[in-house]
Amino acid sequence: MKKVIVFMLSFAMVLATGCGASSTTSTNTPSASKSSKTVTFIPKVTGNAFFESANKGAQKYAKKWGFKVDYEGSATASAAAQVSVINQAVQKGTDSICLSSVDAAGVKDALKSAAAAGVTVTTWDSDVDSSVRKIMVSQGTPAQLGQMLVQMSYDSLKARGKNPDKDAIKYCWHYSNASVTDQNSRSEERRVGK
Repeated sequence: MKKVIVFMLSFAMVLATGCGASSTTSTNTPSASKSSKTVTFIPKVTGNAFFESANKGAQKYAKKWGFKVDYEGSATASAAAQVSVINQAVQKGTDSICLSSVDAAGVKDALKSAAAAGVTVTTWDSDVDSSVRKIMVSQGTPAQLGQMLVQMSYDSLKARGKNPDKDAIKYCWHYSNASVTDQNSRSEERRVGK
């Protein structure tokens, strides 16, 4: 699944920067001309294995397809930190921003300003208001990911000798930040059991 996510994300970055063509080669990789396009790839937080892995994949495909990825972020998962990274990227002249949002409302104005400056805005993993970005790449729907997390928890309890079908189980869903769009959507799916 990780390879699929990285491929989709990289493909989205190619489309966002305008250096990809609509055709694909026999290996399912977009053809791209050499360009000086730059994508600023912004994770929720640096130092996290998921985001670092995504960056490795993004760097690989950027090199292969002929554009540059600047992996910029902060060790602090906050809207203020992401706004600072967005504003700096715009000042440096980035062509595109590809963001995993910590707080959709908190970064909305900065993304609007980036778009007004001619920067193509895309998201991945955790979305923002669709009015301030071109495309969003996700590893699944909230329902799919919510169900997957419930199943993983169920399986983990069974592996530890618990019977979730009969035993009284007290549980708590913990996630990184109350304002994170993707995790809130999964939590809602788990809560209502859609």
